[in-house]
Amino acid sequence: MLSALRCRLGANPALARRLVHSTIVTDPKNAPSLRPTPLLFLSGPILDKTCWQHHMQPIFERHGYSTILADIDPPLPDATGNTNLVDYSVAELAKIARAADFPPAIIAHGIHSLTLLHFLESHPARAAILLNPFPLPSAQPLTSSAPATVQTAVEECVRAVAHHPLRPKLSSWVTSHGSQPSCSAAFDLLAAFHSRPLLLEPQSLSRFPFLAIGYGSTQGDGLVPGGTLSQYQDRFDCDTADLADEMGLVEGGIPHFVQLDENLSVACARSIIEWLDGYNL
Repeated sequence: MLSALRCRLGANPALARRLVHSTIVTDPKNAPSLRPTPLLFLSGPILDKTCWQHHMQPIFERHGYSTILADIDPPLPDATGNTNLVDYSVAELAKIARAADFPPAIIAHGIHSLTLLHFLESHPARAAILLNPFPLPSAQPLTSSAPATVQTAVEECVRAVAHHPLRPKLSSWVTSHGSQPSCSAAFDLLAAFHSRPLLLEPQSLSRFPFLAIGYGSTQGDGLVPGGTLSQYQDRFDCDTADLADEMGLVEGGIPHFVQLDENLSVACARSIIEWLDGYNL
C-alpha cells in the first residue's frame, strides 16, 4: 500500500532525511481486506506523533488502512528569522503529503486542524477529517496576555500530558526550550493561526469529503471551547460527528486528547471508519 511512498523517499534522499524523523509509515497486517486510501495523521503541537500508536492507529490498521503518522516540527529559532508559522506549517504538511503516491485522507487534531484548513486552500486531499478542531480564526488578535484563559488552558494541557499515566511523548513544540515543558511555542502557533484569515470557501469542499468530529456540548473539552463543532457546521455545511455522549468514558486526563484514552479512541475510530465507508474510502 505505502511501498510507493518508501520508494519515492529512497529516490529523494534530501526529502527522506527531512521526513524520516517526522513520520512513521505503517502497512496493515492481518487485516481481512485492504483499504485503498492511506490515512495521514497529523498531531501536535502538544503531543508527539507517537500518540496515535497508543490506541487509535492500531484500530485503523486492523481495518486495513495504511497510515502515516506525522509531526510538524517548529522552525529552528536561529535559522528562520521572522518565519510565518502558518505558511511554514502548511509547507511542511505539503512535503509530507506529496511523498505519498496519491493524496491521502488527512486526520488533523487540535491546533493543526487549522493547518489542514489552510493546506486545503491550495492542495488536494482525498478527504479531510478535523478531530477536536480549534475555533475558526478571528479578526481579533490573540496575544500571550489576552485572552489569558486560552494560554492557561494550553499550559494546563501541557501539564496534564506530562503527567499522564501513558507517559506520552511531548512534541518538540513544548520541549524545544530545555528540560522543562513550555507552552510558549505552541501558543505562538495558535496566535498565528487565530489572526490569519481563512480563505477556504464552502463550495471548495465539494472536491472531497469533509468531516469535523468533536464534542457538541457547551462545556468544551478542556482546551477547545464549547460550540466549536457547530461553528464548523455553520461555516462549511460539513459532515459532523459528535462525541459528547462519550465524554463520560474518559478515564483521567482531559477529553481533548482522544488519542490517549482507549474508550474515546474506539468511539472516535468507529465514527471515522463508518464515515469513510460511506464514501468508499
